[in-house]
Amino acid sequence: MCWNNKGINEYATHGKDAIIVPSSASPEFLAQSMFSVFDTPDTLNEMKKEALHTASEHIKRDDATVALIDLFEATLGVKFNKKKIVVITPHLRKFGGPTTILQTANLLSEAGHDVILYSIYPDITPEIEKLSKVPIRLDWENIPPCDVLITNSDNEHNEFFSKLTQVKKKIMYKLSHNKRFKKLEQDSLCLQWDQVATSTTWLKEVCENPAEGWEHPSQSAVRVGWSHYSHDIFLAAEDKPFGTLDKGLIVGTLAHKHPLKGTQDALEALHVMKVKYQQRVNVVAVGEWTEFKHTKPDWVTYLLNPTREEMANMLKQIDVWIVASHTEGLGRLGLEAMSAGCALITSNTGVEYAKHEENCLITKIGDVDSLAHGLDRMLTDDKLRKEIVAAGQKTSYTYADDATFTKSWLKIIEELF
Repeated sequence: MCWNNKGINEYATHGKDAIIVPSSASPEFLAQSMFSVFDTPDTLNEMKKEALHTASEHIKRDDATVALIDLFEATLGVKFNKKKIVVITPHLRKFGGPTTILQTANLLSEAGHDVILYSIYPDITPEIEKLSKVPIRLDWENIPPCDVLITNSDNEHNEFFSKLTQVKKKIMYKLSHNKRFKKLEQDSLCLQWDQVATSTTWLKEVCENPAEGWEHPSQSAVRVGWSHYSHDIFLAAEDKPFGTLDKGLIVGTLAHKHPLKGTQDALEALHVMKVKYQQRVNVVAVGEWTEFKHTKPDWVTYLLNPTREEMANMLKQIDVWIVASHTEGLGRLGLEAMSAGCALITSNTGVEYAKHEENCLITKIGDVDSLAHGLDRMLTDDKLRKEIVAAGQKTSYTYADDATFTKSWLKIIEELF
């Protein structure tokens, strides 16, 4: 029983499943109407049945939720269209580019899309497999009909993927542009894509303005950016000890057999520091290069094939980290070193987060003297090192937010349709 408040008429009918009295009626009139129903039990029971039926027909949370979402989408212009998305990675053997691709698949899935991740090679590292929030498949030659396919730029099967007729839109995801995989990168830039997405601005620029020695047409590209998904794992404790040269400092670097990774440059610069400072400088290298274990200098401690946890624990004990690469797409290892409280020295590969004299020291590519000079400054200037460590940790925290990266991907996919 109710006064006529207008809203009740959306679902109730006077005399059928409710007693609705005029809004101007007195309380006495309402009471009289109520007692008149009590005097006719059959009518009361019939109205109660009708009331239950009305409730079951009109009070449905799912329908109301959908209606509310439709209203928001229509009013704000933010309609979300769920897509079937296939993401291709060459492998899931190690961290770096493959886990960036995996993270992209995870974030698109969390945003509401239907995502499947395909790996070309079947030897998947269990530690990486555990990170996946989407199905992982190996039958990449049997891609199902889908709205979007995303494949990385140095994938050897990109010509096959670019011609799949069951895929509505195809995106090439460019995370690198270096001579190690030049033919694959170059061939992919000669294919037809609905969109090229890059992790950094400099990769966008080399797509649109081919670098010297590269032969491919100009490809319009969009920067989607990236996020520092490893920040929490590598984050150093607030009370990480701050070392000094007098007490001894630990310097770390990557050991990699490919010349473009700059391991030889780093070792030569470190040798200069070892000669100069002797036991006050301790050197640690990390990598997957088995032969290096037998050919390394005696003064290098080598951590071979570490797990992710072991890698993080090692970096948290390092004072200065050297990146001597001749080329980098993103340079994620340097950012992980920042999270771990290391003072970073990096070669000038153009990584977006590196700011010379602010959160790192930047040295000339392939220039051992430049690297040795920067390292000498970092080892001997405690104030500089402390400032760079603090700024580096602030930088790593800034880039740990997934929101902007996810929003960029959602925008690209929405605009394709």
